[in-house]
Amino acid sequence: MADRHLKDLTGTITRLLFSLLRSLRDLLAYLVRLLRLLLSLLWQLLHCKVPERYEVQDCAHVPPQVNRRPDPCLYSQSYLAAQGIAITWDNPDIRITTTEGVPISSTGLAPDTDYIVEGTIHNASFDPAIGVRVRSYFRSWGIDFADRQPTELDQNGEAAERIVHIGAWGQIISTFKWHTPSQAGHYCVTVECYHPADREPANNVGQENTDVVEARPGSSARIAVPFFNRRARERDFRIDVDEYEIPQGHVALALERISEKSVHNRVVRRDEDTARLIEQDALRGARIRLADGHRRARLGEGYEVFGYAGRSRLVAEDGQGNFGLERDWVVTLPGRERSENGWRVVVPPGDTEMIDVVIDVPERSSPEDRKVLNLTARDRFGTVVGGVTVILKVVADRAVP
Repeated sequence: MADRHLKDLTGTITRLLFSLLRSLRDLLAYLVRLLRLLLSLLWQLLHCKVPERYEVQDCAHVPPQVNRRPDPCLYSQSYLAAQGIAITWDNPDIRITTTEGVPISSTGLAPDTDYIVEGTIHNASFDPAIGVRVRSYFRSWGIDFADRQPTELDQNGEAAERIVHIGAWGQIISTFKWHTPSQAGHYCVTVECYHPADREPANNVGQENTDVVEARPGSSARIAVPFFNRRARERDFRIDVDEYEIPQGHVALALERISEKSVHNRVVRRDEDTARLIEQDALRGARIRLADGHRRARLGEGYEVFGYAGRSRLVAEDGQGNFGLERDWVVTLPGRERSENGWRVVVPPGDTEMIDVVIDVPERSSPEDRKVLNLTARDRFGTVVGGVTVILKVVADRAVP
């Protein structure tokens, strides 16, 4: 019996040794092939002649004009918030009208009625945006709901799509028919665009999510905002409130050439924060193809970089945190814990939490006053997940039931 066990053990050890030797042999063969490949690549690099112009060289080279890409976009809350800019959910690029073209608020929609959704799509590039796809959806009013449906269906029952062509620094309006559901309700409308060569895909989705309420001077307005958690785990959010509105009037930004020398000189004269903004302007600036004599290393032959004079100042003026509530105006979320980052809201997985919002109207307010309040929700990483804009109208005593 002992001899048989010894024989089996000896056989097992022998097989393991042979298997190890075969593995070592395969590894050595792989290393030899890898070494040959590296030597071959090194030989090609040493003997590859690099010409001065890409048109006559044999090695693969991407021409500079390939870098020229369109940037179809619209007012995108998530993108702007990621840049540190204050946002509103009263979207300037999304408009709802009657079939006769009369504008109407999303809070005043009648059930089982035909409307038109207009989405303004811009092209923030010097290159035309050809073949931009545009769609429109609606979903339940509130924060972060996932039940979106197309405002218009095509003949196949899918979301209707508009194909538009936008010139350099141009814009175009895409329209969609919308027959509201037969059940009365309040909805959020979204418009999104897509292009396969989009320079900045993060600014392609915008939301229109507003509510209009009325209150007398010295009284309180109360609304309930549904907050849905589309994830399969409990999530912790913060809701902050501000009164940012998009500035009225025309804003002009002048292009200025940003060269390495000019950036360096300004970096020397200014502090680190200003220098960083200048560099960001250069990286985000427009690239224009010029003659071969005008070159900028790192960004392609025949290019110079242009930024926008005043862009950094404009971003700073519209920065988050600059639009706190006016004196005597108070907004509270009863039953919610408040911190410096906003009101804390914990939503169970796949569930909806109703958020009570109370707005105290100052006694000094006058009828016909109007206050815009933006409620923006962020997750624990500071990423915007949704929000609503409440438009409060101050009315005389007799106007409120």
